[in-house]
Amino acid sequence: MEDPVNTPEFWEACYESEMDGWDLGGPTPIFQRLASDFPDHWRVPLAHKKIGDILMMSGEPNAAKIKYQFVVQTFPENAASSLALQLLENME
Repeated sequence: MEDPVNTPEFWEACYESEMDGWDLGGPTPIFQRLASDFPDHWRVPLAHKKIGDILMMSGEPNAAKIKYQFVVQTFPENAASSLALQLLENME
């Protein structure tokens, strides 16, 4: 007999009952730390944009809007800025 922990049904049930402990309700702290510790890394603009996405999915549209505005203002020539600008326009 297979151990139930090795089945998708086990993990689906844990997730649905919020017993998995994986949903932090916001951005992963390590992503935030990496984005702030390595501000000149070429992936930082997209990391900030994705943090905005996580905030939006977590039901925090005002915080997401602030993060998207940060991306647009701080990294205007980056592709992440174009994506963030589109999202801001859709929020209006």
